[in-house]
Amino acid sequence: MVIENGVAIEVIGKGSVTLVDPSQMQSNVDELETLEQIEMLGVQLHLLPAGHRYSVQSVGQSARSAALRQAILRLVALGPIRG
Repeated sequence: MVIENGVAIEVIGKGSVTLVDPSQMQSNVDELETLEQIEMLGVQLHLLPAGHRYSVQSVGQSARSAALRQAILRLVALGPIRG
């Protein structure tokens, strides 16, 4: 996947990219005791096929893709890792 800062992402190569979006996740990770299992609720998965480009301008035109638009906005945002 190629990230164009502030603009878009593009999936290159073969296959697809699975984008795991924990932004709405609820978890018991702060309450875990030794040997307890983690619980993660509300995790969103976005399966993005190769050859597709997702622009922050074109994604999110419908309620169906609103969650994907938010995930892409976080990916393309400038920050300490990407500049």
